[in-house]
Amino acid sequence: MATVWSCEILNGLSFKTCKEQDMVHHPILVNGEWREASFPVSSFKAINPISGKQLPDSFPVSSFLDIDEMLQAEKAGRESLQQVSFTQRSDFLQALCDALKQNAEELCQTAHIETGLNYSPFLVEQEFSIMLQQLDEAAKFCLNRTWRDATIDTRSNVRSIRGPLPGPVVIFGPACNPFSLNSCGGNDFACAIVSGNSIIAKANPALPLTSYKLAKIISQIVSQLELPGFMFQFFFDTTSDLGLRLAAHPMIGAIAFTGSKKAGMLLKESADHAGNLSFIGMSGPNPVVLLPGAVNEQKNQIARQLSDSVRLNEGQTCHKPGIVFLVENKESSTLIRAMVDEFNAASSKPLLSDVTARNLDSQLSHFIRLGARKITRKEFYQPTPFLHPYTILHLDIKTWLQKAAQLQDEAFGPAILFVTLENDTQFAAAVNQLDNLNSLSLYSDISGADDHIYRQIAPLCRQKCARLLDDRLPSPFGPTTAQASGGCFPASNQPGFGFFGMPAAIKRFTAIHCYDNVRQTRLPEDLQIPGSNPHTIRSIDGKYSDQ
Repeated sequence: MATVWSCEILNGLSFKTCKEQDMVHHPILVNGEWREASFPVSSFKAINPISGKQLPDSFPVSSFLDIDEMLQAEKAGRESLQQVSFTQRSDFLQALCDALKQNAEELCQTAHIETGLNYSPFLVEQEFSIMLQQLDEAAKFCLNRTWRDATIDTRSNVRSIRGPLPGPVVIFGPACNPFSLNSCGGNDFACAIVSGNSIIAKANPALPLTSYKLAKIISQIVSQLELPGFMFQFFFDTTSDLGLRLAAHPMIGAIAFTGSKKAGMLLKESADHAGNLSFIGMSGPNPVVLLPGAVNEQKNQIARQLSDSVRLNEGQTCHKPGIVFLVENKESSTLIRAMVDEFNAASSKPLLSDVTARNLDSQLSHFIRLGARKITRKEFYQPTPFLHPYTILHLDIKTWLQKAAQLQDEAFGPAILFVTLENDTQFAAAVNQLDNLNSLSLYSDISGADDHIYRQIAPLCRQKCARLLDDRLPSPFGPTTAQASGGCFPASNQPGFGFFGMPAAIKRFTAIHCYDNVRQTRLPEDLQIPGSNPHTIRSIDGKYSDQ
């Protein structure tokens, strides 16, 4: 997943310096007030990838004056944030859902214009719907607070529970998920609200107006419900060095980032140096292992699934399969040839930005220099800078085993790499070379001919990924309590936490609060006996109870 979090490294945007006095910027949100940015570093305008034309709205690139004011506002009002009850947070999330539904068409049209992503079904039926479902789930978990892990030892009168972090959650959202992962209303936003935190949201420069409209709705609900103004603050962009300075700032609680490994590693390094908590979800190749029996039985269906997944939003999704392992034979050749013919005949659509197309071209050229062979017909460069042809690369197993470490960076866009094996005994060696992953798909046949290979490599696959799929490809994340996303480094930096799926994802933005010999009347509601919330399960003297 390619995410650009600073205007300085995103092409497809038009910049002007602040010396141009005739420019009108959209305001930022600081402590409940929409105001002009203070001495912005520069400004930018988005470009519609479909038309290639610059969009009219202008957005400021904030200096650290704006960010510091947000941090100071949060620090000064933190005591009032602690007075916001879980019921109030639930009401806020439900009210936000209702308001977003009323503005669904305008929001989805704006996101379509800024990103070029399909209005329907992707933006309306998938992205926007998932955002609403996430907010609805979050509202429910404000009331069912079993996720707080309330633990009570009556004999020693010591109790512990999960509480909010000591500072705001700073959210950096990606471009390819304009709603479900938007810093304004997306998954990280919902989890931060449930867990009792305030938020500083940074727009992705590829969709500034979409984020602005979401932020306006959020701020209206905050105001209507008379919640603290600093509970949600918003700015459009800042420079790379100031973004890293924010990640290392001692007044933040955590940063949440979803996007490219390059940008994620910079943020992680900065946060780690300062000892700050960070949750960095990085992109990966989402490999697919096709055992021989599965190819024999289902080659047409599998080819259709792979093709659809690669072409969905032009491959600009966090779940696109990037590498496929299969044994080279007549059946697998038929599968690959079917996809090659389809890709050669298809007309590509614009990507999020021209830099996305150039980065994909550069990554594929790198793979070719390492020994991969392009087997689709079309040349890399297209008539406009936002286009890139559908591309299939082929690699033999020997080259993979020698150079696997250099072949696993994500090729974000409509491209896929097939690695062909000489026989089924090589699957274990091929999988063993994979980095840790977010997801891995393993296809086997129905008749059982693949069972012996499956038993050998399934444990290896299980060790490599957060999300192991049998006989299907990863699909867009919907809210399910069992969902897991993340994985060990380099898929993410926090394998013990889910980046999706509540309530597990909520726990990212919490700290353990222990109360030793604190009087009953001074304890948080969820640590008092008897409990007043029948929806919450607690551990009392080693036994789980809803009492």
